Amino acid sequence: MPSFGCSEIISAVPRLAVSALLTWSIFVADIVALNYYRSFALCFLVTFLYLYCMATYNLTWIRGPGFVYNVPGFYIGREPLPTDVPPISDAVTAKHDGRMRFCSKCKCWKPDRAHHCSSCKACVLRMDHHCPWYAICIGFRNHKNFIQFLVVVTLYGGLCALLSGYAVYALAMDPTNKHVFPLSWMFLAIIGGIFGVSVGFFAAYTVYNLLNNQTTIEALESVRYRSQVSSNPEFYRFAELPTSRTVGNLFDIGYKNNWRETMGTRLCDWFVPWDTCRGNGTSFPVDTSLLQVLKQRSAADQQRVNLMHEQWQHQRNLVKADRQSIMSAAAEQDPFIHNVPEANPSIM
Repeated sequence: MPSFGCSEIISAVPRLAVSALLTWSIFVADIVALNYYRSFALCFLVTFLYLYCMATYNLTWIRGPGFVYNVPGFYIGREPLPTDVPPISDAVTAKHDGRMRFCSKCKCWKPDRAHHCSSCKACVLRMDHHCPWYAICIGFRNHKNFIQFLVVVTLYGGLCALLSGYAVYALAMDPTNKHVFPLSWMFLAIIGGIFGVSVGFFAAYTVYNLLNNQTTIEALESVRYRSQVSSNPEFYRFAELPTSRTVGNLFDIGYKNNWRETMGTRLCDWFVPWDTCRGNGTSFPVDTSLLQVLKQRSAADQQRVNLMHEQWQHQRNLVKADRQSIMSAAAEQDPFIHNVPEANPSIM
């Protein structure tokens, strides 16, 4: 079976670094809340956000994205490439030649929205991207926890920056203050502000993709859809392949349904980091109206390709008939002409 590219030791480095940074920040933030603001409410608030960040961060890499080879029926593990029917016949995405996608590295069928990760060395279910801060991919099973972490760590970083930044400014501007403020307070304001802003932009982009029901890969690349056009190379090379750029996002089923598809159907599901995944990550709801448009376009494309093929076949027969008539006329004039080679149909 496919193996992970990152060793356990290397994978633990970014996870320990993030955990250490969050733990240092809560230590300093609690000191600021208690010593300067003298507020147990602020101390409780930042501690709660810290615990939520730690929970969602660790659940993201513990649960993992979900791998195709763990789904029964998709892992083949043999050479050469299989020609039998794949386990899913209603897949809407396809290879460049119209057939269902197959990963020659993992030796498994690739369902809709699955991609091979070169870092994890495995095909990931509904892969969003490979995150170096987790040393693992973000995909079908941990996408919800990843979004929760991004949103909450944005709030946490902004709150830490606000609390420590205001405390540092007030102490620096207070003429009666004879004590120098701790440098850790200033560092917390700077680091919290940087992470709050940078992670905030990425969180907004991730939520935007979620509302449109597209992954980061799908937002950056064009997704090829299956067509009713024959997979015969003579037919398919003349077809206009339907993609997400030409017909739209087939997985977009509306903002509300897109959100519920990942975050859960109940209000408590959106905030509690428990598992709300639907299905096994190999098939997803699609826009039926757009699917019908896709079928109509592919049917029209099939008719166009059939007409082109008929015209090409008719032209080929005409050329062949003309050559045969020329050969017959030449044979009547010169009886010694014989065994004239046939024309190569491939060059006609």
